[in-house]
Amino acid sequence: MATEAQLLLAPSPDKLEETGLPQGWQPLRFQNIAAQTEYTVGLDGDGYALKAVSEASASGIYTEVDLDAQEYPHLSWEWKVGNLIEQGDATRKSGDDFPARVVVAFSYQADRAPLFKWIKYELTRLIYGRYPPGSVLVYVWDNRLPVETTLDAVHTAWAKVIVLESGPAKVGQWVTERRNFYADYRRAFGEDPTRLKFIGIMTDTDDTGERAVAYFRKLSLESQ
Repeated sequence: MATEAQLLLAPSPDKLEETGLPQGWQPLRFQNIAAQTEYTVGLDGDGYALKAVSEASASGIYTEVDLDAQEYPHLSWEWKVGNLIEQGDATRKSGDDFPARVVVAFSYQADRAPLFKWIKYELTRLIYGRYPPGSVLVYVWDNRLPVETTLDAVHTAWAKVIVLESGPAKVGQWVTERRNFYADYRRAFGEDPTRLKFIGIMTDTDDTGERAVAYFRKLSLESQ
């Protein structure tokens, strides 16, 4: 059976939003963080890529995706980092920076939520007019943790971090990833995922104050 794919990121200077971001993508910013990571589209080698430059900053970009996670359970992409974050430490808030993250966010489902989470999400909806994601998988390029390490995100209990690349061996090289995030979610959270909400990309150095450069391209959701 042929694989059906939803191409989400194929950077091109001919297909940009007014913000300069790739078509269909929008900024993802955080409260109390003034410095924003810079995202631009340009040539890299034989093709175009999304370039992220972070200097003691943090922000991401995302594209909304309303799909059944079971129908499109695979995510593939290519990424490259220009450097590692020397003081990065995924187990501490003071070191929670990565040169590259790919984020898979899932819809909030009230009947699955414990009381504390339900109250928090209802207040968020009243203030902002919409729910935040219910849970999140974050694929990262780390500086030292073993590949396939899975751990709780330090800022929230509803996000799990999975290390896909680690250390300096592949710095400066394009690397292709393909993940069955449906299976990853079940291992991380112990249940089936809800519906997809958005896919995000992020490079951040606000906690360590360092500088990081990363590149992304060819991001797709796939059925098989």
